Amino acid sequence: MALNKIIIVTTLITLILITSNHFIVASAETVQNDYLKINVEPKRVELDINQKGTVKITITNICNESLGIYLDWIFVECGDLTHGEFSENFFYLRPNESKEIRLDLSGSKISYPKGCEDGVIRIYWGTKLNTTSWGSLDWDTVEGEAGIGIDVVRNMTIPTIIYGVIPGIIIVFIVILILIKHKKKKAAKLTAPDR
Repeated sequence: MALNKIIIVTTLITLILITSNHFIVASAETVQNDYLKINVEPKRVELDINQKGTVKITITNICNESLGIYLDWIFVECGDLTHGEFSENFFYLRPNESKEIRLDLSGSKISYPKGCEDGVIRIYWGTKLNTTSWGSLDWDTVEGEAGIGIDVVRNMTIPTIIYGVIPGIIIVFIVILILIKHKKKKAAKLTAPDR
């Protein structure tokens, strides 16, 4: 009886883990401070293998000075599975000027599911913000920064579901075999004649 409960609970947990990413609704997020108003839409992007997705970033300068803006895409985890590229990552905004930027995300060719990855769009600004001669940010000119988290969901196709579920099935099977073996040993001890 206990073995049946363990099998049922393990199966339910496996199914919940496989399907949980598909019940969260995509939404937008707006961040505002004394300098910028930043809107990111959607906050959640779903990608299949070799598929591309786009995040729209609208940045508005709400202070009374022109600002240089530099955008960077950073993965908190699993950065090798999704690649991000901005349509433009360094520009200037006059007071009350807005600019819409695209972040194009593409799933890598790796054919196993990773679930949800956490990425962050980092926005740096400054009145004299500049880049170095090789195009990276000149940190001495940064006056402020903000970050907005993005969830990148790796959708599961039939091959990726099989690849992701098979290890779970193997683990459940091993646990069941161990429990059966343990139960047989216990039964053998109880039925063994005393000497």
